[in-house]
Amino acid sequence: MTNAEIKQVLLDNDVRHLYHANTVRTSTSFLESGGLLSRGYCEDMGLAQQVNILMI
Repeated sequence: MTNAEIKQVLLDNDVRHLYHANTVRTSTSFLESGGLLSRGYCEDMGLAQQVNILMI
């Protein structure tokens, strides 16, 4: 799929935010917790995390 095709699928499904975890540790934290975590929560719990948000 091209970038344009991916974007169209997201728009067709009313997806307005795409969350991307760019480290294995962040992905592991998300998976172990069953979802996205706030930066504040991760800091409070001592979890390393880096998240990029793409607004489309």
